[in-house]
Amino acid sequence: MLSGSTGQSTDLTATLQHTNTATPRKSKIVYFFVQWTIKTNPSQQSPVRHAMSYLSNFNAETGKTILVDILKTVNQPDNSKKLAEAKANSGKEMIKMMQNVFPLVMQIQIEVIKDYGFPGNREGLVQFEQIIREFEREEVDIARLRAQIRSIYLPPININSTNDVLI
Repeated sequence: MLSGSTGQSTDLTATLQHTNTATPRKSKIVYFFVQWTIKTNPSQQSPVRHAMSYLSNFNAETGKTILVDILKTVNQPDNSKKLAEAKANSGKEMIKMMQNVFPLVMQIQIEVIKDYGFPGNREGLVQFEQIIREFEREEVDIARLRAQIRSIYLPPININSTNDVLI
């Protein structure tokens, strides 16, 4: 049992069973993030209720929707212009891309995911990315969309397949 600052007890197992209408895998993902939220936000009035508000209904379709919204936001004229300028200043140097382009893409992602209930900060983005990585193992569309987003800030890397050496 967990006790919030309101004095009410919440049985985590019952909460998870109530929200687990999909797969056991979804239950494990939700359980992990509920535990993570409780550990990282102990002063929160109702950590379980807060975590469950956006995670309990999260599924592959929600993930796809968010990823598509991120791509749409990246392609808006203002954002596209900022990213193009940052890429031009970076050239093909990966370190400069990570210094100039990566923060812009992360900020865009944070702005989008907070509209879906995730915290609008780095921790919210980490939560989202971890969930998406779990889903991309089974969902080709999620893997494709995530690769499109990553291609914005990661320059292409040529690999010599004969020797598996970076060129």
